[in-house]
Amino acid sequence: MPPLASTPIRGDFAFLSRGFRPFFLLAALHAIVWIPLWLAMLRGRLPMATGMDPIRWHGHEMLFGFTAAAIAGFLLTAVPAWSGTAPIRGRRLAVLAALWVAGRCAFLAAGPLPAWVVALADLPFLPALAAALGTALLARGPRRDTIFLVALVALALANGLFHLHGLGLPLVEPRALLRAAVGVVAVLLVLIGGRLTPASTRSALARTGVPVSIPPSPRLDRIATVAAGTAAVAALAPAPGILYGSAAAVAGAAVLGRLAGWQTRRTLHDPLLWSLHAGQAWLGAGLLAAGIAVFWPSLPATAALHALTAGAMGSTILTVMTRVSLGQTGRPFIALPGTSVACAGVHLGAAVRVAGPLLAPSEAPTVWLVAGALWAAPFAFFLVRYGPLLLRPRPDEMPGGSGVSPR
Repeated sequence: MPPLASTPIRGDFAFLSRGFRPFFLLAALHAIVWIPLWLAMLRGRLPMATGMDPIRWHGHEMLFGFTAAAIAGFLLTAVPAWSGTAPIRGRRLAVLAALWVAGRCAFLAAGPLPAWVVALADLPFLPALAAALGTALLARGPRRDTIFLVALVALALANGLFHLHGLGLPLVEPRALLRAAVGVVAVLLVLIGGRLTPASTRSALARTGVPVSIPPSPRLDRIATVAAGTAAVAALAPAPGILYGSAAAVAGAAVLGRLAGWQTRRTLHDPLLWSLHAGQAWLGAGLLAAGIAVFWPSLPATAALHALTAGAMGSTILTVMTRVSLGQTGRPFIALPGTSVACAGVHLGAAVRVAGPLLAPSEAPTVWLVAGALWAAPFAFFLVRYGPLLLRPRPDEMPGGSGVSPR
């Protein structure tokens, strides 16, 4: 009998053969459904029947819904490749996806449903994901990869504390929990971006015969990771203070510092490269702005927040989903027609969301509508053009491929 890693995956089973397939599809669906819902609520076209502050509802769902699905799809695909362990597939993968869907359904009905029912439906997903990946990360993966398990546990704890507040146990203020969760995802972007972006740039340019040198920057990597982690913990304070501001600014400067050596100007011909670089630019700028906002209140903290969420998270998620969907389904890293426009759209949507309210504060509702449409449309494009790749088996009928972040 052939080993698991080389067992063909045929027709009906392809969709549940790797974590990126269901979870990238779910992340894209979430973006194109939840953003219009949110905008309709803001404009009064739909009732705010959410049972909680609407800003908290929106923040929770973009972090623990959309972003969590993308993280799950990436790690469920990458961790087996890093650790040499069997992937989670079939029924186990279907259960994880069902847990995520249950949480989203509960939040859609959070008004009529009691808070304890919403919590019961939403809380299991992240602990189950951490448990599913824990053995591979602790026993087989490199020690440095255990930080991904720590991040999943941290997100699960933040989500638990968020629900405790809704149940009448206000241990930590919900907006502080959401800030901290953004900080945890920022740490993941520092780590994944620091591995994937220079490695992808080197290999892609080497294939075109362009000589390129991207020396490693371990010191800046460590500074960015530690500082971003410190900022995530400090974000739990009721209001961002000096520690948070200083750590976020240092992390942002370190991210931008290492980006300066990654040969960005040579990537402009390829949306799968320049969008990764632009995502790291958003990450560095967002962290730096979050730090500056603490010391200079004239800079709205919401601008920094959306630079990190709509900018860094949104663009990186779209680009990584695209890259992994190509590589893991046995296709070359050649973007399908329209991908460059989609990548530009998500960055433009983020830019409008960040700068629009500053430049035209009286037109904020219109700015939100335009930014939301620009940001969500690329995920609809992903669903239409790349979604079929997630549903079909690889041309060679093998289960996995390239396209996963290197160690």
